Amino acid sequence: MIRTRSKALALVAALALVGCGGSKAHSTASGDTSTGQTGSAPSNGSLGSTSGGGQTTQPSETSTSQQGGGSEPVRAPAMLTGRGGRITPTSVAVPSYIAVEISLASADGGTYQLAVAGKKLSVSGSHPNASVTLPGLRPGSSYKATGGGQTISITPSAEPGP
Repeated sequence: MIRTRSKALALVAALALVGCGGSKAHSTASGDTSTGQTGSAPSNGSLGSTSGGGQTTQPSETSTSQQGGGSEPVRAPAMLTGRGGRITPTSVAVPSYIAVEISLASADGGTYQLAVAGKKLSVSGSHPNASVTLPGLRPGSSYKATGGGQTISITPSAEPGP
């Protein structure tokens, strides 16, 4: 009975070791050591993999459009504040090509309005914050925001950081 348990324990241990093999190719009963792929990889630079039958399969549309990692899209903040009848700052530098999130806040409870790229932001004491996200800017371009008789310039900068 002890001998039977020892053999069973040795068999379980051997199976556990085989199951923990990692990424190396394993020999099968027929002596085949391939990793399951046959044929050659696509040479046109497209995404795809070669299936066991030698056919190239393309990834589904949803697999390339899904966001992974639970992260949010990257945005550069352009925070503007209304206080004493004026909106400041009047010039904001943001990184090139990164989406710009323009936010307007009423620091004194007053009503402030801002128009930029066909979008309108409005804040007041009862609604103190508003924001809009716009596409990133190329070097040499800018967004001009107007509100309260002021023009606010949002331009891309090659300088890293806030």
